[in-house]
Amino acid sequence: MELLQIFSSTSVQSLLKVHDQLSENAIAFDVKDDPVPEDYSFKDYGEGAVKIVHLEKTTEPLGATVKNVGESVMIARVVRGGTADKSDLLHEGDEILEINGIEMKGKSVDYVSELLAAMTGTITFMIVPNCSVYSHIPTNNNTMHVRALFNYEPEDDDYIPCRELGISFLRGDILHIIDQEDPNWWQAYRDKEDQQHVLAGLVPSKNFQEQRELQKQMVISDTRESKKGRSWICIKKNDKKKKRKGLYNTVTREEMEEVLTYEEVAQYLPKNQIESGPLSLLAHPIICVLNLHPESLRILKQSDLKPYVVFVRPSNLETLRQNLSSQEINLQDNQLKDIIEKAREMEDAYGHYFDFIIVNSDLTQAYDELITEINRLEVQPQWVPLPWLDR
Repeated sequence: MELLQIFSSTSVQSLLKVHDQLSENAIAFDVKDDPVPEDYSFKDYGEGAVKIVHLEKTTEPLGATVKNVGESVMIARVVRGGTADKSDLLHEGDEILEINGIEMKGKSVDYVSELLAAMTGTITFMIVPNCSVYSHIPTNNNTMHVRALFNYEPEDDDYIPCRELGISFLRGDILHIIDQEDPNWWQAYRDKEDQQHVLAGLVPSKNFQEQRELQKQMVISDTRESKKGRSWICIKKNDKKKKRKGLYNTVTREEMEEVLTYEEVAQYLPKNQIESGPLSLLAHPIICVLNLHPESLRILKQSDLKPYVVFVRPSNLETLRQNLSSQEINLQDNQLKDIIEKAREMEDAYGHYFDFIIVNSDLTQAYDELITEINRLEVQPQWVPLPWLDR
């Protein structure tokens, strides 16, 4: 009776449940935890400190990155949804001593990454486990939802720790940030991806993206100042009234242009429709439609209107001419080109405020597309800036 009472307790039941789950993972991923060979030297680590792990590499990514700490190769991160994460046998902070019998001491990150990429089948790791991993409690358990305010392509990023794990996105895409523990690289899913079956990807953190964009702006500013400096040679020496800016003056953050990274968002049912573009469409009687200059979008986004911004982009030159001709509006080619160029400039400068873009290649089709979007807004929640929920 006492034994039955012990096995019926909540703590023991939880222990047995975890044991069963780990056993299922081991079978699903063909993982093993073997003893260390008898002839292996423990002088640097101590008896029992070294562990052998087998992972079966399939079409699914391993989902782990490495880093160098001195001459050691350490696991830098384990990405959610990968084989390493699901097996629960490799953890952040583990030191890798060998991979398939190849010693890792003194090897570079690039060497290890290329080695793992070329391997297939069973991969055997000899590791020194991170002793604190089992007592570690993640500080960021909650998912943060953000709208990207810039385009990103990991293939073009020299700083990303693993290009294969990076995810690309476009301005306006919604990302679900599930891990912010790394100050430079967050783990994220794109909106509408099945988080149960898709490997999480790496994206630059808000702070990291801000810092490197500020650095770019400072380089551009220094280059401009340098060019100005060369022309100062011709200035008269006795001209003391002119205030000159030093060639190596630092540029403060306040002097920099606004750095666009991410906007934290939440779901909400918007009520007001804002339309912007060089050519406008008709207003819908279901809802308030405003046609405004794009410079006012910043103020509107911070107002209590909670606008949904639609940008009407003109199509190519010939289609634009035909659309205007059907309305008995005849413009010269230079005027048509000016409309298209202004639209491009507006999208470059204010595109991070746009919620929806309509390409006005056909008036009827564009109008129907706008009505469809308005009707959708009335029944489906939208991702909006998080501060809107407090208004």
